[in-house]
Amino acid sequence: MRILTILLLSLFLTDAMGKNFYCQLNIAPVGKQIVAKDHLRFFTFDTTALKGKKISFKDKTILIWNKKGLIHIGLFSGRKKVTVNTSFSPSRQSFQLNVSPHTELLCTSKRKTTVNSQGIPTSGKGVVVKIKRPLLFKYYTLDGYEMTRTLIFQKGKITNSHLPPLKDTSWCLFRIEFKLNEDTLVPKGISIPVKRAEMLQNNKDFKVYSYSFVDFATGKKGMETSRFVPFSLECKIKSEEVFSRELLRVITNSSFEITR
Repeated sequence: MRILTILLLSLFLTDAMGKNFYCQLNIAPVGKQIVAKDHLRFFTFDTTALKGKKISFKDKTILIWNKKGLIHIGLFSGRKKVTVNTSFSPSRQSFQLNVSPHTELLCTSKRKTTVNSQGIPTSGKGVVVKIKRPLLFKYYTLDGYEMTRTLIFQKGKITNSHLPPLKDTSWCLFRIEFKLNEDTLVPKGISIPVKRAEMLQNNKDFKVYSYSFVDFATGKKGMETSRFVPFSLECKIKSEEVFSRELLRVITNSSFEITR
């Protein structure tokens, strides 16, 4: 029987009043690359709501509600025959439930702060990612999944892979979906509207700055061409480093500009 591990991740928040949480339910099988439409379900939760929510996705069911100043969660998994009940303080910036070895549920507070001190927008509306150099995605790769391909950026080097060469160094990934079964070039000069921008911290060593070009709630895409659909840009930054324009330039070899 698999051991169920519950990881409670909490970050301090200055405002403990009512807020919205943006939540992601992940049902991806262990070791399989995540495909959003098949493995992820997104929903929001208002900590001032009088009624709870029930979210069902494949064999998973989430119940989430407010009671006595706490957010209560029930997670039911038919396939694993597991039931988890726990609660969190709404003053937390984020909370997470892990069923080892992959994340089942992650919720993060929607902040009003939208730009960090180095001028890079990290949340809010109107964010745009500009492509500053041509980026070539290879169709034939060792770890490509269906029509999804990923470029990894680390220390100025670019590789066609979905994992970084160095695990203890900051890195970024740019993911697209192919429309043709051939190498695909993302040209210099295009601007991709961001549907959702957020910062996550799943562990003490790294922060993840995520820019999604697809709205999974509505299915709307930031943009698409006859050859590809941009999916996401994510940067995993060491906690002691500041996610700045200069750091983005060094990691990606001046491949991107993130503006509003």
